[in-house]
Amino acid sequence: MMYQPKSVHRLPWFLLGAASAIFLLLLIFLTLVSRLFAPPEIKVEPDTVMEIGLGGVLREKPSMGLLEQLTGTAGYSLWDIRRALERAKDDSRIVGVRLDVGMLENGWATVAELQSYLDAFRASGKPVYAYLGTDFIGEKEYAVTLGADNVWLAPGSALFIDGLRAEAMFFRGTLDKLNVVPDLLALKEYKSAGETFVRKEMSEYFRESLTDLLVGAQDWFVTSVAARRSMEVETVRSQISTGLMTADQAEAGGWVDAIGYTDEMESDLATAAGTDEYKGIAHGRYLLQAARPAPWRSKIAVVFGEGLIMAEEVDQLPFEEGIMSGPRIAAAIDAAVEDDQVKAIVFRINSGGGSAIGSDYIWRAIQRAHDADKPVVATMSDVAGSGGYWIAVGADKVIAHPQTITGSIGVVMLKFNLRGLLELLGISVDDVTLADNADMSSAFENLSEEQRALFMSWMEGVYEEFKQKVAATRDLSLDEVEAVAKGRVWTGAQALERNLVDALGGVREAISEAKLLADIPESEEVFLDIYPKPRTLMERLFAGEMAVAAFGRGLPPFAATRLFVNRPVQLPDRLVRELSSPQPLALAPNITIR
Repeated sequence: MMYQPKSVHRLPWFLLGAASAIFLLLLIFLTLVSRLFAPPEIKVEPDTVMEIGLGGVLREKPSMGLLEQLTGTAGYSLWDIRRALERAKDDSRIVGVRLDVGMLENGWATVAELQSYLDAFRASGKPVYAYLGTDFIGEKEYAVTLGADNVWLAPGSALFIDGLRAEAMFFRGTLDKLNVVPDLLALKEYKSAGETFVRKEMSEYFRESLTDLLVGAQDWFVTSVAARRSMEVETVRSQISTGLMTADQAEAGGWVDAIGYTDEMESDLATAAGTDEYKGIAHGRYLLQAARPAPWRSKIAVVFGEGLIMAEEVDQLPFEEGIMSGPRIAAAIDAAVEDDQVKAIVFRINSGGGSAIGSDYIWRAIQRAHDADKPVVATMSDVAGSGGYWIAVGADKVIAHPQTITGSIGVVMLKFNLRGLLELLGISVDDVTLADNADMSSAFENLSEEQRALFMSWMEGVYEEFKQKVAATRDLSLDEVEAVAKGRVWTGAQALERNLVDALGGVREAISEAKLLADIPESEEVFLDIYPKPRTLMERLFAGEMAVAAFGRGLPPFAATRLFVNRPVQLPDRLVRELSSPQPLALAPNITIR
């Protein structure tokens, strides 16, 4: 059959005119909204307390989403909190910090990072007060307050210091009921990213790794509490065995300094800061007017890599987070290399991995930075596992927090056979097949033994490449890498013992190391230039980022992540293709420890 090109239908002129008028009205509306919500002139009065509220998920990088571009307000991020505390430390108008702690959804490395920022601020002699006023106060929420001079607890609240626990949901029973058959290939035994879809309980290897992570986090918590609250280690462990403390018990045991309401804490904080009355300003508002850093001669580029790693060029919609495009991050590193004023690059990573190809784009960009004599320092946040470790390992120095989840040197592949599910729904599938292995990517067939062997050969090649990169950059033999690989995750402290990272710390330590490598004096002020550069609101509009949600190529079906891309798509067809597109993934298990 000869292919006939589709005829081109031109829109009537009046429809084009209407579309242009609608677009013009939209631009006028957005301009009016931006002015309506523009922040008023902000003035910081003398004797002001800077207020920081914590709760939910704290992002790594400042966001320039739609709302923030309309209002000009600072993003709610770890980076913003660091900037605010560093500037407020030397600002005579700021006399102290108030920290309101809600339920946190970040990992333990973020908690340690926040502690280090608060410690640096307290070195100025200004007080930090923390207030715990929520119904549920667990170890993670309490640990943040260890960076404060004074901890207050709301009347009637309780501390749930009951030990750490990690839970994983397993969906094999559900898939069996739906007649969905999963295919999983993993290198090697510790690679547990897909276990929740093929098993009904943890494997012995998953349990072993998870137990090590829990023990490491809990030991860090116990020693931190003991050191900062002047307690015996055994006293802290005994309280963990007890579980729950009322407000009175917490105060009597020295866990908090006072019980009271926020107005009472404010009065006490004002007195401690040497002022007559309490005046506060939110850290985001403070950042809008805070004085710029001193004149600088050099720049350090700070590249943020956060979320699931993709092999495609992907930009998020204004309110979307959690996607790291390999080509986009690689381009950001290249842009930093090309800037003559940039003397070094700090690469901040918070990712459990994803596409091996996307990870390799970023790894290669770091090699180009080496070729240009631009040092790169990788700093790991809560997670830098699998692909997240792949993109870090090529840096000149790799820094992790003691509780960073890292390593997971391995490869995994998962696909689903949906034929049984469709049959339950009364849908039948027929096919025409022209080659023996034409059904390898079918959503309606399981892999044959021959096909599994083909995929395993592909995956073994990716696994060997991963190990070779680690061996070459970490000065390890392949046998030494294999001993710490096999898909196993480690804490940052364990990774340091195994030469997978160079030091323990966070962003502040990474910046200091980058200065050292670039021969910049520690005392010299540098400009921290953020990459990738955020797009303006107008650039997003003209780029077509107001698109419909779609599933992107390279997204593992078990990642439960939505992508926003600049093309329309038939959702059911794309979903089937995503579920049936097996590929090697450098993906770590999704682990949350509370």
